[in-house]
Amino acid sequence: MAVSLHKVPLAEPVPLPRFEFYLWASGGHVPVKDFLVQLQQSQLRKVQRLLVHVAQNGLPGNPERYLKLRGYENLHEFKLHQIRLYFFIDAGRIILTEGVLKKQNRSDRNTLDKADERRKRFYRENG
Repeated sequence: MAVSLHKVPLAEPVPLPRFEFYLWASGGHVPVKDFLVQLQQSQLRKVQRLLVHVAQNGLPGNPERYLKLRGYENLHEFKLHQIRLYFFIDAGRIILTEGVLKKQNRSDRNTLDKADERRKRFYRENG
């Protein structure tokens, strides 16, 4: 099953966005989409506002909202209270690979490894 990308429409138009957003997919499985449909409407609106903000202004400088993950090549995390979205950046695209509701202070190593493996698989299949 080949890796594909699904473009994420933003909640509002952004002229000249700094980033476009995509969901990682393989064989009809779109993990972040599956995660997002489970969120409450208020949580989903927070995610949508963050994506619009990043498209307009670039990555947040606030470590409460964004973190480049140590120990991984090009793996990043958006943080919205308990919501975590893991992604990598490729040529002006933010490719979301995994989403979780965090229940503890530390990130789950299995979740990070899964997100990183999806990044690696994308590059293996798409050069």
